[in-house]
Amino acid sequence: MHHSSSSSRGGSSPKLENAMVNAYKERITEYESDIEKLWKELEEAKAELAKRDDEEKDWLSKERGYEMRISTLKSTNHEIIGMGEALQDECKKLMGKVAERDKTIDQKNTAIESENDELKDMLALCTSAAAERDAERRVNKLLTDTCKLLQSEVSSANAILSEKTAKREQALQRVAALKAELMDQKDEMGVLVQGVRELVQKALSREVMHCYIYDVITVSYCASRRHKEFLIIAMLNHLFVAIDESVGHLQQSIRALHKRMSDFLSRMEQDSDSESECSDSDESMESDALPVKKPRRTIWKCRECETTIRGQQAHRLYHVSGHENLKVECPLDECDMLMAITSVSAQLLNTHNKTIGSLRLEEKDPRDRDRKECLRKASGAEGKYFTLGGFVEGIEEQKDPSKCKKCGEELGTSQGKRDHIAVHLKLKIPCPVGRCDQLCHWSGLARHLKRIHKKKISSLDKHEQKRLEEAREAYKAGSITDSVLEAQRHLHEERERLVDVITNEFLLDVKTNKERINSAHRSKQMIERYEQCTDKLLSLYEDEHVI
Repeated sequence: MHHSSSSSRGGSSPKLENAMVNAYKERITEYESDIEKLWKELEEAKAELAKRDDEEKDWLSKERGYEMRISTLKSTNHEIIGMGEALQDECKKLMGKVAERDKTIDQKNTAIESENDELKDMLALCTSAAAERDAERRVNKLLTDTCKLLQSEVSSANAILSEKTAKREQALQRVAALKAELMDQKDEMGVLVQGVRELVQKALSREVMHCYIYDVITVSYCASRRHKEFLIIAMLNHLFVAIDESVGHLQQSIRALHKRMSDFLSRMEQDSDSESECSDSDESMESDALPVKKPRRTIWKCRECETTIRGQQAHRLYHVSGHENLKVECPLDECDMLMAITSVSAQLLNTHNKTIGSLRLEEKDPRDRDRKECLRKASGAEGKYFTLGGFVEGIEEQKDPSKCKKCGEELGTSQGKRDHIAVHLKLKIPCPVGRCDQLCHWSGLARHLKRIHKKKISSLDKHEQKRLEEAREAYKAGSITDSVLEAQRHLHEERERLVDVITNEFLLDVKTNKERINSAHRSKQMIERYEQCTDKLLSLYEDEHVI
């Protein structure tokens, strides 16, 4: 029994071993297939790694190329800077040449002026002899022309006075409220007319001197020629001075009378209900006015504060608005401040940092309406502060300001002339504040500093003051032209653009290279993991095979 059990145990063991061998063989085949797959993946990973290495080498070569390109661009940048400095040197040389040329032109002008003075002296010497010979012949003609001129002026003055009195009477009928003041003005005008007539009679009485001159010439006929010419010249000088004085007094009186009448009628028209009729009479009065050689301004004295006001009627209305405490509102909707009509510009600039020219159309219309209403009220109260008794005198206006030969604009001050010439020459001055490329005229520089940089010219630092002085000297000399400034600005912009492009390309390449290097590192880690797995499988296979 014991033998049978042992034989049965021994018979079952070969079958078990065969089953185990078959199982191991199946596992080995599976391991071999897995190993082949892993080897294939390993080969693919190695190929991909080699490809990534090649790409990395290409990117490294590209990086070297970019570095060389950056170095070349830096060298070109230095060359551009050198070219800019060379341009500045050439500009300075041109400024020196222009200054030398101006000096030579000034010297030539002085020489030409001296020659002209000499020629004028020679002409004066030549014409003096002829003038002395023609003086005796032209005396009678001058005297007759002067008398005719006086008579025509007197007749025109009488006609104008008659027309003005008729219009004044019509205005008296229309305006009953101003009857007392009109009577006073009538008396004053009568006195002035009487004075004018006396002046005319005095001027006409100068004809007696005409006969007196001929008597003197007849009496002194037997005297020497030199003595005769001396007497004629002395008498003529005395006569011409007297005639000029009488004519000047006559014209001054007529102009003062005309001015008083026009101002009085203008006030009557403004206070009258029938504005259209008064405006027609005023237009006819202006058309009949005496022709004057030069425009005149008037001087009035305020009856309230005894302040003298020069110039146009608007100046008097502004003064009256101050006495009447007339206010206007700020043209901006968000501000409710009331101010005088003369303080609007200062209020806008100091409080809101704006000018009247920068206002929108819907902001300008209310301002114009308020201004007209304020001036209308001041015009109604003008008679309280400025009467005909407050008229001081009429003065000749200053000579007309010089006009631009190119566009005809009138220019007063030397600064205005320089700025206007700079506009025609397209000269501009750069902003002295660093990193600001704004170009503007000298007149707009202070406004630019205040609006953009919140600075004043007096608050600039030393470096900015130095740049401002250099630019100002160049601006005066006229050497900073739009072409040079545009070239410098273009070079600066091109240099910054190239630097930005190269920097962006370099950063993009570095980013892509980093991504590819990271992917290569990840593939290397994958290969290492595959190798570790294969090592483990081989060790396991060897252990199982040994067993």
